[in-house]
Amino acid sequence: MRNKKHFPSLMVVTNKEHALWYKVLDNKVEEVGEYKTDHPKFSDNEGYFEKSTKSGNTGASKTFGSGSVREEGPHEMHAAEEHLKEVVKHTRELWGKNSYEHLMVAAPGQLKNFVKDRMKKGKLNNNYKQISGNYTHADKDTLHKLAKDSLKAFRE
Repeated sequence: MRNKKHFPSLMVVTNKEHALWYKVLDNKVEEVGEYKTDHPKFSDNEGYFEKSTKSGNTGASKTFGSGSVREEGPHEMHAAEEHLKEVVKHTRELWGKNSYEHLMVAAPGQLKNFVKDRMKKGKLNNNYKQISGNYTHADKDTLHKLAKDSLKAFRE
């Protein structure tokens, strides 16, 4: 794809607490911004659990474990929504300061509706491509390939 009218483009890579912005060029991506949300990851009752079970004739036994035993609740989803509000704000600033041809947003699937809603509220919903996946730790070569594959959707 050597069509210069696709470059530069802006790619936003985010999850619930970390976002990166990349300027996508024909032959590379350059990081142009980063944002991290500071919010607690665990409540008092997350991270460790103990479960009692009965096992036949041997009596009670205990199973120990770590990690969250609950699904994400309203506090976690509110934090994700607030994070995405800041992501859209920063995206609008970058979009306004520069001449980008296209906008791509990569986010995990569970954030798909939040991203769509925030992009609409931020008036960035007309010409963007949503990419499903958590790419916040991906290397630049992977992101460049992902961006170029995504730009195919913008071909005329």
